[in-house]
Amino acid sequence: MAFHLRNSRKSPLSASTQVHKFLAGDGGRLSLFAAELHSLVHGQDTPLRWRGVQREQVDVSSLAIDVNSVHTDSEFESDIKNESASAEFEANLKEVERVCKVIDEMFALDRNMEAVLDECGINLNHKLVLCVLQRFNHARKPAFRFFRWAGDRPGFSHDSTTYNAMMNILGKTKQFETLVSLLEEMGEKGLLTMETFTICIKVFAVAKERKKGVAIVDLMKKYNFKVGIETVNCLLDALGRAKLAKEAQTLFEKLEHTFAPNLKTYTILINGWCT
Repeated sequence: MAFHLRNSRKSPLSASTQVHKFLAGDGGRLSLFAAELHSLVHGQDTPLRWRGVQREQVDVSSLAIDVNSVHTDSEFESDIKNESASAEFEANLKEVERVCKVIDEMFALDRNMEAVLDECGINLNHKLVLCVLQRFNHARKPAFRFFRWAGDRPGFSHDSTTYNAMMNILGKTKQFETLVSLLEEMGEKGLLTMETFTICIKVFAVAKERKKGVAIVDLMKKYNFKVGIETVNCLLDALGRAKLAKEAQTLFEKLEHTFAPNLKTYTILINGWCT
């Protein structure tokens, strides 16, 4: 077994037990190794056996080895991966900053933002797109232009997560027509998820557009999504949080014969009236 001296997050008790079992497992030879390891841990340049210490003089159990500095090979590999991920994160962050700067400057000057982005040599990936959209979470126009530009780049295509991020922005800025258009676009590409419909339901509930919220439930059926009591609960909850308890009650009465309500359904309705 190889040991490396390094900071570790291992439990001192378990690590100590492992170290002493290892050191005590082969009599004098390992005792001498323990003494040398002890001298290195505590900054003594010359190993003990070079300074005339006999093997039988070493008491393994009394060694003050700092078990917090013991690291296994697998943990070193994990550290390398973590450092690599950290470096990748920093690189992506710099790229996000560069893209956002271009969008800010070009959009403010009413310049051809897309042409400048084309010349930047951006290495597009879904994480970068999500980060940029998050930065422009309340700025629908530049966000949507960037979203469309990214979708047209060779070698890149939006997935459900980037579409849903854009849907969130459109919902917050009440761009309902574009929102529904994007939903249908996702349907054509087979990218719709339950999160997509949840976003739309909540958006229309907050905007006090109950009928449009119900229409989203109908769209779920169109795209072969199972509409069950959890979907209904989501819609009722969204209406209740939007202080539309009366609308939620009306919807419940309309749908209660279609879906068997559960405990969560009644809890949501009560919370809606109490909000």
